[in-house]
Amino acid sequence: MSKEENSSGCPMHAGARQGAEWHGAQMDFSESMSYGNYLALDRILTAQHPLSPNHNEMLFIVQHQTSELWMKLMLHEMHAVRANLQSGDLAPAFKMLARVARIMDQLVHAWDVLATMTPPEYTAIRPYLGASSGFQSYQYREIEFILGNKNAALLNVHTTAPATYAVLDTALRTPSVYDEAIKLLARSGLHIAPERLDADWTLPTAADASVKAAWLEVYRDPSKHWALYELAEKLVDLETAFRFWRLNVIEPRDIEWLKNVNKMIDGDDHDMPEQGKYNGGQKLLFWGLVIGMALITITGFLMWRAWWNLPVDLVRTASVLHAIAAVWMIGLIVMHVYAAIWTRGTIRAMLYGTVTRAWAKQHHRGWYRKMTGDND
Repeated sequence: MSKEENSSGCPMHAGARQGAEWHGAQMDFSESMSYGNYLALDRILTAQHPLSPNHNEMLFIVQHQTSELWMKLMLHEMHAVRANLQSGDLAPAFKMLARVARIMDQLVHAWDVLATMTPPEYTAIRPYLGASSGFQSYQYREIEFILGNKNAALLNVHTTAPATYAVLDTALRTPSVYDEAIKLLARSGLHIAPERLDADWTLPTAADASVKAAWLEVYRDPSKHWALYELAEKLVDLETAFRFWRLNVIEPRDIEWLKNVNKMIDGDDHDMPEQGKYNGGQKLLFWGLVIGMALITITGFLMWRAWWNLPVDLVRTASVLHAIAAVWMIGLIVMHVYAAIWTRGTIRAMLYGTVTRAWAKQHHRGWYRKMTGDND
């Protein structure tokens, strides 16, 4: 056998003969950087320290740690977006804004995994978590600040961590991405009121008539203001993705609401835990429908035999799961309609998209207080 023939023979034999290589891949990293070294996996993969004996706590930890890593990337991108808006270099900013929106999509779908943890399973680990809460995430707070949703009072949560407090204080006092977009409108020749350009950056973004008029001018003639038009569309995509992510995240107060849902069923809903725009039941319905639609889509493709030549058993299994997912979604929709009929005032919300102040105050007090400033 020639040398060339031997080199194309059994890969295991070749690996034994060559020692440091296998299929052309380097095997010896004693003198060079490895994959694990580059990613610091020894630190990342040993950073999970469950406090309870419950098996499900590892899921809870990994879910939140990976969310924080995605938020770190979001901040990396958003800081660069702001710098590019300041310099007028919009093309890279558009790419970064699109990336941030996709990160938010990723964060939304990541909760599909956490949704496999049931309320009793969460209740089993909650006592071990002490006073810790996602509300204390300083990266999330910085994301809110850099997007313009500022609230100086929320800095008080971080007074015991001086370095973190300093980062958030700087974010609070720095113009947001949207503030920089408005400055760009002015630099592009559109009229923006001087007081808007010299606003108090520590306050949340507020409506301004001159800004509204400027954007209307952009949208009335997109070809003339194409870069600004594209920027506006990217900002809308970002805002939509952020709302989709933020409003549907299941929080501890949602778990508490679900634990007391029997009170709602009995009509005694005055002492229910305070909720935001969506309560725990609505969020579960949302994720249930998302999972159902995903299952229907995947199994539908597997069943489409005109496209795939799959084993019969797999097609049959997909067909059964497809039917189960359909029944599951129909059941959720029926339950939603029944709950709407049961709770007075909900049908109006479903038909017209509006609710009365009294209804909002009773059923979604957190959202009501945020929208009205009424803390009574």
